[in-house]
Amino acid sequence: SAFNTSIMITTQHLSASQEASSFLVRFFTFPIPKLLLFFFCCSVLSLSLHAQLNMTFQGLLEYPGEEMSDVWGYEVANSEYVIATTNQQTSIVDVTNPTTPVEVFSVSGPSTLWRDPKVWGSFAYITNEASGGLQIIDMSALPGGTITNSDVYYWTGGNFQGSNVSFGSAHNIYIDENGIGYIVGANYGVGGAIMVDLDANPTNPPIVGIYNERYIHDCFVRDDIMWSAEIDDGIFSVVDVSDKANPNVLATKATSSTFTHNIWLSDDDQTVFTTDEVNGAFIDAYDVSDLSDITETDKIQSSPGENVVPHNAFVVGNFVVVSYYRDGVVVFDSTYPNNLIEVGNYDTSTGFSGGGFNGCWGVYPYFSNGLIAATDIENGLYLLQPDYQQACYLSGVVTDADTGAPLPNVIITITEDASGNTTTAFGGDYLTGLADGGTYTITYALAGYEPQSVTITMTNGVTVTQDIQLQGDSPFVLTGQVIDADTGTGIASADVYVDGVLADYTAVTDASGNFSINIPGGDVADIIAGQWGYVTDAVFSQAISASGVTNVVIPLEEGYYDDFIFDFGWTTSADASTGLWVKDEPYGTEASGFPANPEVDVAGDFGQEAYVTGNLNSNNVGADDIDDGSVILTSPVFDLSGYGEAEISYYRWFRNTGGDTPEDDEMNIYLTNGSTTVLIDNIPDGDGLEAQWHQNTIIVSDYITPTATMQFIADAGDLGNPHLVEAGIDQFVVVDLDPPVVNVPSPFAVELVMFLEGCYNPSTGLMDQDLTGGIIPFTQPYGIAPWSYSGTEELIPSIAIIDVIDWVMVEARSAIDTSLIETHAGLLQNDGAVLDSAGNTGIVFENLVPGEPYFLAVRHRNHLAVLSQSAVNLPTATPYDFSDPTNVLGGSTQVKSMDTNVSALLAGDTNSDGIITVADLNLYLTESSLINVYVDGDHNMDGAVTVADFNLFKLNSSAIGVGVIRY
Repeated sequence: SAFNTSIMITTQHLSASQEASSFLVRFFTFPIPKLLLFFFCCSVLSLSLHAQLNMTFQGLLEYPGEEMSDVWGYEVANSEYVIATTNQQTSIVDVTNPTTPVEVFSVSGPSTLWRDPKVWGSFAYITNEASGGLQIIDMSALPGGTITNSDVYYWTGGNFQGSNVSFGSAHNIYIDENGIGYIVGANYGVGGAIMVDLDANPTNPPIVGIYNERYIHDCFVRDDIMWSAEIDDGIFSVVDVSDKANPNVLATKATSSTFTHNIWLSDDDQTVFTTDEVNGAFIDAYDVSDLSDITETDKIQSSPGENVVPHNAFVVGNFVVVSYYRDGVVVFDSTYPNNLIEVGNYDTSTGFSGGGFNGCWGVYPYFSNGLIAATDIENGLYLLQPDYQQACYLSGVVTDADTGAPLPNVIITITEDASGNTTTAFGGDYLTGLADGGTYTITYALAGYEPQSVTITMTNGVTVTQDIQLQGDSPFVLTGQVIDADTGTGIASADVYVDGVLADYTAVTDASGNFSINIPGGDVADIIAGQWGYVTDAVFSQAISASGVTNVVIPLEEGYYDDFIFDFGWTTSADASTGLWVKDEPYGTEASGFPANPEVDVAGDFGQEAYVTGNLNSNNVGADDIDDGSVILTSPVFDLSGYGEAEISYYRWFRNTGGDTPEDDEMNIYLTNGSTTVLIDNIPDGDGLEAQWHQNTIIVSDYITPTATMQFIADAGDLGNPHLVEAGIDQFVVVDLDPPVVNVPSPFAVELVMFLEGCYNPSTGLMDQDLTGGIIPFTQPYGIAPWSYSGTEELIPSIAIIDVIDWVMVEARSAIDTSLIETHAGLLQNDGAVLDSAGNTGIVFENLVPGEPYFLAVRHRNHLAVLSQSAVNLPTATPYDFSDPTNVLGGSTQVKSMDTNVSALLAGDTNSDGIITVADLNLYLTESSLINVYVDGDHNMDGAVTVADFNLFKLNSSAIGVGVIRY
């Protein structure tokens, strides 16, 4: 439902110029303040806020003015060294003391964003994608000695089977356990693999084989089997290179995002792990024990939903260590290749998040002391110490409680850590896990079944098996009301969106702000409501079911907010031929390594939609951009005449590129007040904020006089020479920085009328005063459970004999959600009037705002409590009369008709829990036959517990009070 499953599609290997320019892109996303989806909540799941888990910072070596590329390591005589590469040089760094890394040698080379080092013996081998061939550095002087430029060699090819093999650039090199180097992605042949024997001659190696089947971006070789990541074809190949002069392809397999960038084999040779270098790609795990049937066992993302790009993955025992653009170094537990779990991370690029090519390029995790070296493109060489901690594992089977049939697609959520959320497979089975041990609440939900929650304790390295049987659920009607947060009145024609785990629903409120939706079974949902003129809001993660919550109230503050989850009536016009404004979930396109049309809407708002210019579901970036004219988006009218200082903010997107001439297009934002139109924002071609969502904020009065007829206008166009032009608008917000002063609480009295059934006398129209002043306590009696009221009201002795029946409690409750605001004890007079403890008519409230609406509730120690039918603007001109059933929530079902004009609170709730049951009878029986007492079993208020009190209980047995005020 609210989870964005679309990904940016890339159909070919990035060229050098494309990948280089992509590093300049800057994306900014913002924390999501709500659960848009119960399953993928991104709870704070991983919104690039996971800066550190089971990994500690040791040191950093910066390379000012340079951009880092790949990294490798070298150990000798208890010393550790890093071969770090940049766009200008190869740098050898002593990291024996990782807190103070020291560069011991560097050698410059051709300018390129790709350098990739490996080590055999005491020699470092470095490829680059510019020129010069294979760079070779003799490091045998280390430790203690000095490496000089005379220790640097270059190798550009040789003879193989009578033919000259030469190359100037190559993307990568891998060296196997026998000293055979595999130079891949070279500018020779199709860019397959040139195999050289480094052990035979480390500075002038003989060529022993050529693989020229497909372009290889990276590879791994063990036991004469080459696992090649063939990025252009989106596959990995398994190649027998035991006869290197005649390599033999044994198998191929497409990876999940068909852009296979890198591959690494597990220590037991049973599993390979791959990365695809595109936005939102996964780390894939494949069972390769049978090459005739290679199967995916699992796949996992860092920061799901954030579109981060994985780069290189390496196996370290039962862990996979990955360098992630914009997410840093991430460690996955691969103990069970069918259940990959993130257990460590360190974000080297906290200034970036989401899709794009900034941040961590390379990682080397093979130092014997566990040290990890990682290169961050912008920030330099990081040295990190990991704690390789196994995950906590959870598995089980979910079945139908009645039939025993397995239940697929059950949503499994972990309240405390959404990273472990998952669903059951076809056979009802599931596997998941978490990084940290502890106590967790696991909820299992499926449409048509009652959700079930269990609490379990998980321990690192231990598998907990939790089987679940779900009970079938019943359909029900979800009702609710959308109300004005200030007045409590219903908002007509408001949009409602129920964003459930299992299904989604929509509704529009009626004239009173009410809505109802037929729901087939229990669910957990965000219930979102909005209307133009109000700020969209929601009730989050609400568990709804036939036996649970079926009614919700959503208060909306007045104002203007639109993130396009609803259609509030924006209008469009255009004279362009394509690229018209549409409200939709953006479908991302890419041009020259940069986004063109956005892939996602603004992070942190409701839903996934925005207004974008053209949104054709096509990989052709130019198929639906703005062409041959302009496109205009206009907001509904909004009223700023009553605002003290109106501020408008919005997010906009603009991309202008391509064509055969310099870019000359722009996007303009205007405001109109009905008579004057002014420019408030101009985004020219070549703007530094292109290809990302950018927030702009203005003070309206700085540009135009605010009126009641304001409109916001976005105008983008391709008006000159043809170019690629895309634009977007999202999350439009108006805020009053100087709002009118709101009312503040001021003491006032609330007058009420109520009668108690137990002592009402129809012949007099009054209540009998049979409890004397000596029986009624002088201090309010509601300080004990279930009321636990802490008030100190005391009866003045001179008033005790003047028509007082008993103590009562009066509550003021919120008009928004009926939550308790203020409580007082008072005295009930025989004519139904409620007095304060000094004998004054009415109860004085100190914390209520005069003129604002509140619910009123009244309680008595052995009668059912009642709640006002609706929120009441206080104080009232006349006493609020609970003897009129139309003023009571639940009406005649909540009160007893005593005569034609009077209804009274139902007697018999001996324990004041809001339900008259056998528990009340049992309490009555413990007090039976007592006389001249003040006890709760005295239902008729005559000072004695007799059969007359039992008769009142029996008459009202099974009566149920209003839910919101039941104890």
